[in-house]
Amino acid sequence: MKILFLSPSGNRTGSEMVLWYLMRQLVGTQIETAIYTGEAGELFLNESPTKNTFQYKAKRNFLNKIIETIVHKLTGKTPEQWKELVWQQNPAFKGNYPKVYVFHGRNDPVANIRNAYELIEQWTCLHKTDTIADENDLAYLGNKEVNRLSYKNKNSEEVVVFYRINEMGHALPIDPGYCKNQGGKNALFASDKKFYSTYYTACDFGLIPDWKITGPNEVEVNQKNVQLSVQAKTDYNYTWILPEGCEIVGEKNKNEILVNWTKISGTLKLEELGANGCKYF
Repeated sequence: MKILFLSPSGNRTGSEMVLWYLMRQLVGTQIETAIYTGEAGELFLNESPTKNTFQYKAKRNFLNKIIETIVHKLTGKTPEQWKELVWQQNPAFKGNYPKVYVFHGRNDPVANIRNAYELIEQWTCLHKTDTIADENDLAYLGNKEVNRLSYKNKNSEEVVVFYRINEMGHALPIDPGYCKNQGGKNALFASDKKFYSTYYTACDFGLIPDWKITGPNEVEVNQKNVQLSVQAKTDYNYTWILPEGCEIVGEKNKNEILVNWTKISGTLKLEELGANGCKYF
């Protein structure tokens, strides 16, 4: 008798350790085993219980796609069904549900990225909004590795945010360095993406003071003298990055500016440069 096992990564995840232990118990029996892994994971690459160990070397292999399809078919629910699972925990609850922030690597071989999308379906439904992102920044803070998708309620308030990290597996995005917006160390489950997720999560929750720009969240077409500002800091330089066609009235490199808007929609950004060379966005 022969059995072929499938492993998405071949790493020391909980389920794959169970699989490894099972295969080891079958060594020397009448059952011959083989393992097919989607990646060169350390567990099966170095300590496989069977000589029949195969690795598919394509970047995005068909094994991952098979597993994603099976998981979606087995767990896929409508947004309303996901919502019901939360609502049933406390049907008498009448307050506001919390904001939700989701981080996920696009190449994660352990936790299926479909889980992130199911979470988005669940919590947007709880907040009575849809699953179409209201803002889709594919290079958040100028970083092409980080996509930031924002979902808003009827009051234009962010209720769900999805940080989708390109070219990252089962890890937390970090940015080693000495600046306030840097941190973390490269490790098995930490990947240098020039994005210190812990810091920016704290910013999202309002725990970092004076991080957000003071001013209107939305403006009218061709609106004049839109006032925007941040708290002044000693020995800092300010570079305001505006959508195409927008113009700053007066001095351009201060912590306070006036802007004449245009017909084109877009997001305004600010780059602060400290005397020590640290950049803050």
